[in-house]
Amino acid sequence: MRSNSKKNNKFPEINYIGNKEKIADWICGYFPKDARSVLDAFSGGGSVAYQAKRKGLKVVCNDILSVNYFLTKALIENSSEILTDSDVETIFKGTPLKGFMYKNYSEIYFFPEECMELDLYRKNIEKLSSEFKKALAISLLRRAMIRKMPYSRFNLDWKKIKQLRDEDYSYAKYKRKRAYHNKSFKHHFLDNLSSYNEAVFSNGKKNIAYNDDVFNLLKKVKTDIIYLDPPYTGTMNNYYGFYGLVDDYISSKKTKPLSCLRTYLIINIGF
Repeated sequence: MRSNSKKNNKFPEINYIGNKEKIADWICGYFPKDARSVLDAFSGGGSVAYQAKRKGLKVVCNDILSVNYFLTKALIENSSEILTDSDVETIFKGTPLKGFMYKNYSEIYFFPEECMELDLYRKNIEKLSSEFKKALAISLLRRAMIRKMPYSRFNLDWKKIKQLRDEDYSYAKYKRKRAYHNKSFKHHFLDNLSSYNEAVFSNGKKNIAYNDDVFNLLKKVKTDIIYLDPPYTGTMNNYYGFYGLVDDYISSKKTKPLSCLRTYLIINIGF
């Protein structure tokens, strides 16, 4: 365990469509100067929540997608715990097995042997000593899965995925081999480990991450600021289609698509 100075950290590579990393500081610049706490009710990739944490605010963040919850649990709520060499050894130790991913997603998103590797890693993550370490490991595997996926989202069919992972085809068509799609999950995990560990820090506040329906959360959370950036249904940004597979991986069961959230917001509270 260790606590990192908030002046030395940097938000890691996340790959989240619609993320606000480039303008997070600008957004937070509009927060009232006397505010001491903020609720990021649709935290997504967590870049705004992370910047608010850097500015010393108590941050409460929430997202209905489990994968986004684990990101903010790892980087916002977590103030000191990182993954050690021993933790990494635990995650990657053993023989790949035929579990949930193999049975449900072989030759749908990944090759069978890759799905077996994911099943092993998911099982081993539960052996880690704390919920924060587990959240970091899940976030890093999310990053690894996305790095192996063409266009960084899980809404392509298998024929297209195989085609784009063919380095000769990719070079002939796009003048890019995209060799990183064929690097192992472990390679991508280790390649990003330092940046995720170094992103963990304490701002001296008790920050909290939730995985809840926003309407439940608004009844029980009190903060000086409520920051709302809901998903825009009816546009290309189908976040369940992009990232729902990782929710399935986390829970080892098939999850249901999200409802039409923005329509619900308009009808119920006039957004």
